[in-house]
Amino acid sequence: GLGMTKKARSYFQPLIEGKIEYNKNINYQAGKMQMVPKKLKAWR
Repeated sequence: GLGMTKKARSYFQPLIEGKIEYNKNINYQAGKMQMVPKKLKAWR
């Protein structure tokens, strides 16, 4: 981003990525519950 030093970026990047990963994981868990029946039908 603008005006972000390397030190600040190296500090914030893991936090931002961690939050994205966390949200992805929740979406994945929720999506997995919905997707299982669809996948089973698709695989048969």
